[in-house]
Order: sequence, then C-alpha cells, then structure tokens
Amino acid sequence: MTKRLLLGLSVLAVFAVAPAGALAVGPHWWGKTTGPLKEIPPAVVEKVATSGTLTAVASGVKVPKCVVTDEELIENPLAGGPGVDEMTAFSGTCAAGKTAIFPCLFGESEALRGVGPPVPSFLEEPSALTYLDKFTGAELEVECLPSTTTAIYKGNISPTLLPGKLVFSVASGVLKDGTHNFSWVGNDKLTGATYKKIQGK
Repeated sequence: MTKRLLLGLSVLAVFAVAPAGALAVGPHWWGKTTGPLKEIPPAVVEKVATSGTLTAVASGVKVPKCVVTDEELIENPLAGGPGVDEMTAFSGTCAAGKTAIFPCLFGESEALRGVGPPVPSFLEEPSALTYLDKFTGAELEVECLPSTTTAIYKGNISPTLLPGKLVFSVASGVLKDGTHNFSWVGNDKLTGATYKKIQGK
C-alpha cells in the first residue's frame, strides 16, 4: 500500500469521526492540458517535477542561493478527501559564500540530497483561497564541499501552493539538526507531465 493511499485514508478517517455538518472534502489538485482549468480525475497519478532557486535562512542568517529540483507524484484520492502528494526525490546545490548551512564552513558550497523514504503530503485550505502543500517527515542531507562533512536535517514543511508554483517563507516550516535549523525562502516551479498550471482548488 503506497504512502499516498495511506495518507488519503488517514485524512478520511479524521473526516469520518467529525460531525456530519463539519464534513469537508478538502482542496483537490487542478491543472490544464488544453482549454480551461479542470480537476485532475480521482486516482490518476500525475508526475510533477519542481525546480527553483531558494534561499536557505540558516539559524536566522541567509545562505547564498540554492538551486533545487525534486520529483513528486500527486493524486486526488478515489474515496475523496484532500489531494495528496509524495516527494520521491530531492537534490540541490548551494553556492559558496560568506555564510553556510551547518556543519559547513564559510567558503564551502553545499550539496543537498533527500534521504529516507518518500515524503508524503496533503493539501490544506487554512483560509479561503489559501492552499498549503503540507509535507511531513522530510529528511535532507547537507554535504559540505570540499570537506565532505555531512548533517541530516528533519522537519515538516508547508509551502503555499499558487498556480504553477510552491512559495516558501520562514513561516512554511523549519528543518532541524539538533540546535541548528534552516528554512527555505523563494519560489519552486511546478511542471506536470500531463497537466500545466497545477494548483489547489
């Protein structure tokens, strides 16, 4: 059973115990091929690639910009409930500069890699027409170059989902390694294999 299915079932379980008047299906994934925007059909898994230049704000200090990419699988569950997502790969590089993500030294660059199992997420609408893609249990390895020192950062990240992109801010969440932490700031472009202008609705 995939993590996307398990996540969809767990979200539905929460709805199942809610009062009937409070039942909500949550936001779904939408996109377009040709013509108008439309909801991606239930149980259709769409491959999505993301790419962008993000700034890592490490323990309150901005680190030189990082070029990142990832691969995701998005889906609207057949049984209903919010759209779900699964990040299956992540990588990136950060330029050398006067600041660095721990444990890297000033002047070192960083190589970033997603580690651990695929990272699940689901869509949430915390306020009208505001959509979040809530990733839980992300694990990211930071490797310093050329020293090859490494650290593993873990945490939950909830970027805002806008048409065709994810928008990160300090409020989106923090990745931590002990007493050290960083947040992403910037935009990450979403490119679907079939659908364009992917968004929540």
